[in-house]
Amino acid sequence: MKVDYKNRSQNIFIIFFLISYLIIQFFGLNYLNDQSKNEFCESVISVESLTTKNSNEIYFDFFNDKITYRTLDIFPEIENIKCLSFESNSNSERVILTSNNFYNLILILTFLGSIFLFSLLKYRNIFIFTTFIYLCYLNITKLFFKEFFLNYYFLLAVFTVFLYYLIINKDSDNDLMDYIRIFYFSFYSIILFFDYELFQKLIIYLIAFYLIFLSSKKLNSKELILLKLLPMIYYGLRILSGIFLNLNVTWQRLSANTYQSNERYADGFYGLNVLNCNATGCDERNNYGPIWEYLSLEMNVEIVSIILATIVIILMLLIYIKLFNILQVDKFILQFLFISPPIVFGLERGQFDFHFVLISLYALLIFKKNKLIAYLLICFAIQVKLYPIFLFAGIVFYFYKMKETKNLIESLVLLLINSSVLLFYYFRVNFSERIQDQSGISQTYGIQSHAQNYNDFLNVDLLIGYLGQLIIILLLIGYFLKVRQNESLKEHNFVYLSFSSMFILSSLIGNIDFRLIIFCIPLVFLLENGINFVSISGLYLIASSPSMYFNGFQNVNQNILFTIIETIPVFISHLSFLIMFSYFIYEFIFYFFKNDMLANK
Repeated sequence: MKVDYKNRSQNIFIIFFLISYLIIQFFGLNYLNDQSKNEFCESVISVESLTTKNSNEIYFDFFNDKITYRTLDIFPEIENIKCLSFESNSNSERVILTSNNFYNLILILTFLGSIFLFSLLKYRNIFIFTTFIYLCYLNITKLFFKEFFLNYYFLLAVFTVFLYYLIINKDSDNDLMDYIRIFYFSFYSIILFFDYELFQKLIIYLIAFYLIFLSSKKLNSKELILLKLLPMIYYGLRILSGIFLNLNVTWQRLSANTYQSNERYADGFYGLNVLNCNATGCDERNNYGPIWEYLSLEMNVEIVSIILATIVIILMLLIYIKLFNILQVDKFILQFLFISPPIVFGLERGQFDFHFVLISLYALLIFKKNKLIAYLLICFAIQVKLYPIFLFAGIVFYFYKMKETKNLIESLVLLLINSSVLLFYYFRVNFSERIQDQSGISQTYGIQSHAQNYNDFLNVDLLIGYLGQLIIILLLIGYFLKVRQNESLKEHNFVYLSFSSMFILSSLIGNIDFRLIIFCIPLVFLLENGINFVSISGLYLIASSPSMYFNGFQNVNQNILFTIIETIPVFISHLSFLIMFSYFIYEFIFYFFKNDMLANK
């Protein structure tokens, strides 16, 4: 009886709170409609420059282009809040005051708070929840912009309703941990679509929370459905906003601000434009391999780049669904890999690294069935992207250990031929002038890149930077040899060894973080062995790259807290890279000398 009374009281309080929130919104609408003459707000507009960029062009796909929205600073100037949606009558054009940041904050808190409060109710009603969410969305939008209209956040409202329908259990009693799980997965999912920049900054902490508090309990059926659908919905929106060029806001909200632009698949466009210019005679310098230097294909570059990038995204989703269905790995971790910053970065840019990594992966998978096609595909990838030549290190190692002499000789011959062609091409076109600087701290990884960054940001001599990394790597290899040598490690397969070798050798130089797709393939194999120190290090290498923009230590005296927050993901990224780099080297050492090491025990 006491329990029923407590539940009833809780329900009444929540319902009262929700109704009060709606009433406040309606009062706000009534107040703002009555402020047609407000000298203070008129003065705010007069201070602003009329050339200020129209904020609706930045934040909204669908807007009234006859209205100019001017942004207010609400914090710390809290008095400006009374000017929200104020319309000036002193100009020939319609000028309305608003605050995009405050609007974003109110909406995200409303969506998250609604999920949480409705989950506490002892009954579930999708109609009431949907009505509440849409009333809040429309009221808040009118409060800030003086009229009802649909924008990107309407999609977020739809997604919030979908979340409620999917993960809130009907007529069931939840304990505290159940509520925590509901709120966690709701927060994770909504932030992903609300603003990927924010999602990227929070992900290292979200993963830590999941691993510490939630991973011990098996995911339920509703959570599994959600995790399976998240990448599909996310990349579905990416595909749609890539095709329909007026959906700029949707395109940008799915991206991180460090590489945000309205251009669709810009790197893929460049790569195809090289081929087009080879055919039409326009000027576009080739930064790819020898095949791209001479292959000519006349095309509509914009359309073909969108089609090609769309196909690659669909292929990635098909791979995800396949792995989700067959792999015995933590499904939360698996879905994170597919929406992680490096993967999102590469797919948004239409990077050819994804195309040729997928080609290389397919070649290795079909090697035993069709060796000729496999070799041709690998050689093609090498002659376009160059670094797939490092696959041969793992291939040669595998055939040597398996005593497959014929395959070993064939691989060595192909390695020699490809190396000769690349060297000839390198010196013939003076390719060193075309190599891009890949040492920026916010979006790169690799031994050379790290040493350069230590020099740029910490004034550490380049030689010291290299030696310091070498010492750490040797210590980590020694640790792995001592601690993990007694474990019964299963022989890794052809694909794992090949991509591990490509990661090791390509990591000697600087790399943009989207190239971590190379690393994701062996990481999936490691995750099959469970969550441990190594796999967690791999996850954090992915989660912290590309890290938030790093300003160095210039502002440390003004804002030490922000400098620390800014430095944490960079530190995690560098440390996790060294751990994984060392671990892969250890594996090659251990497997190469495995019999001798075990014999000497």
